[in-house]
Amino acid sequence: AQITGREVSKGGRTLCKQFAEDVVSAFEAGGDEVLAAVLVFLRSLPLAIRTAGEVLIAHSMPSPNRMDEAGIDILDRESVDEDLLRGGAVYEWTWGRDQHPDQIEALAQQIGVEFFLLSHRPVERGYEIISPRAAAITSEDASGCIATFPNDQTLSGDSLPDVVTPLGLV
Repeated sequence: AQITGREVSKGGRTLCKQFAEDVVSAFEAGGDEVLAAVLVFLRSLPLAIRTAGEVLIAHSMPSPNRMDEAGIDILDRESVDEDLLRGGAVYEWTWGRDQHPDQIEALAQQIGVEFFLLSHRPVERGYEIISPRAAAITSEDASGCIATFPNDQTLSGDSLPDVVTPLGLV
């Protein structure tokens, strides 16, 4: 959203606009240069991370009804500007919601992963098991959590509670 200028609102605040204003305010004359560098940095971030233990960590994955538009090739190629727009692969892999177990199972088989660790959904107690192959985790508020596990460890819905720590205990 920050890269494309698409606004995100949360708690009645426009986050992208506010972020840009705060950067310019904090760095005064150099604010525009810092903001430009931030955008370059954001473009350099991976869409997903795949561990040696076959865990795919991503902000989200496409909504079930948008999977065909998103495709999976974006996981193995550089993005282009069109990918960031609504209907583009990066957009769909970032803003997707309402994934269901059948979709997760099919995608796991298609791309060869054992487990998806996602975010971008309301989670009341820090994490939520979506299916035996997927969970959502949040660090947003007092109930937020982190997952700490070796790169070569495979996760499952059953094993996730063993690697999750509430942020209040970190």
